[in-house]
Parts: sequence; structure tokens; C-alpha cells
Amino acid sequence: MQVACGWDFTIVLAGGGQVFSCGSNSFGQLGHSLTSGRGTVPERIVSLQDKVINVAAGLRHALAVTENGSVFQWGIGMASQAKRVCQGKIVPSFLRAREPCKVTGLENTRVKSVASGSSHASALTDEGEVYVWGSNKHRQLVSKDDFLLKPQKIEACYFEDEKVSKVWNGWTHMMAQTETGKVFTWGRGDYGQLGRSELPNEQQDQDGKRSDEHSLKEPLHFPGIVSTLTGASQVRKSHASHLF
Repeated sequence: MQVACGWDFTIVLAGGGQVFSCGSNSFGQLGHSLTSGRGTVPERIVSLQDKVINVAAGLRHALAVTENGSVFQWGIGMASQAKRVCQGKIVPSFLRAREPCKVTGLENTRVKSVASGSSHASALTDEGEVYVWGSNKHRQLVSKDDFLLKPQKIEACYFEDEKVSKVWNGWTHMMAQTETGKVFTWGRGDYGQLGRSELPNEQQDQDGKRSDEHSLKEPLHFPGIVSTLTGASQVRKSHASHLF
């Protein structure tokens, strides 16, 4: 059994590959239609017909990986931010779905696990590749874009050309471990949650906002090795406290 907890809802993966959910459904994060805004008893998400092997939950959205390597997403928590940041662009169906919808852009991959931050998500493939999408406010997606509407691969060079074996998403940061045991962290680091000594660059433009140019030059916005964690066997993240 696996359990994933979002802001105010819970996703449970049972032993038979069936997924249950309970809690608030104000944003469709339970994955099934309800007459009320919440479900107090775990209810099976019947539209997930294939066997599910992994689940994750964000602020107001959830994810599931099926046995054939496909990824499904539901809950509209990312949609409003996507519309605001990506004005004039079409927001994909999986970001607007109240029931499980297949994540597009991963058709040529076989995903084995997913992870989720508050408003961003990641997928780890059988080949050891990491794909990310969603909010990039703190440059946790290693991109210059403020929001990624579809999965984008983080190039292997950021992980010293090693295959990634595990990925974790914090509230606004990420961690990954490679096949040799190296642990990389990146994204928001102003609470020290990355375990790295670099300090965020506070240089801003004339409007008081940090420019893309400076954001992409900040060391914390690229995966960096935390040598003291090399070989770590267990890593846990906390959404609420911004810690590992």
C-alpha cells in the first residue's frame, strides 16, 4: 500500500493496484464526481482501470502511474496558475481535469514513479530520465520559463551524465539520487532546505523583480551534489515546512 497526502486530501494505493481518495474535492483532487465538496470515506477512483503502481499528491492535484508506464493527473490546482502565467496558450487537458487524464508529452517513455511539489510534478522513467512540468516560480524545473505546460526532460548533464534512480519533490524544490548514490538538490533554498552552502542571489532588476538572466545563473537553480548525503537510503520531504 502507498499513501500520498495533499493539502487537504488523501490518495491511497491499495495492494491490488486500485486507487482510493478522500478529503476535499473542491478542485477535483479526489478524481471522481461528488455532490458535495468533500468525501469523508475513501472511495475508489473507478476511471483508473489499469493497475496503478505509484501515486503522488500536490497542493490540489494528484498523479498516478499505471503498470504500462503511463501517467495520469487530476485536480485543477495548477490550472489557474497556468492560465495566468501562460496567457494566450492552450492549457493541456490533464491540468484542467477533475478525473484522471493522461499526461501528454510522455508517450515515448515508460514512467516508473512520480513525485509532486505544491504546483509542480516530476516523472522518473525506466531509463533513469527525469521529466518535470508545472510551476517554475523558484526555478525548480531547471528552465527559464515560469510555467511548463508539458513535461520537459532535465538533461543528464545536470546529474553528471548518470542515470537517476530516485526523485523527490519538496514544496518548491527537488532532490534526486543517481545510480551511484549521489544526491542532487535544486530549487528554492532560502530556508536551507537544499543542504547546500550557496546563498541565493538577491540581485534584482529595476522593477524589484529577479530577472530570468540572474535566476538561471544562481547556483541553487541547478542540480548540485550534497556530498554528505551520498549513499543515503531514505529521504523524506515535508510540504508544510519546506524541509527534506
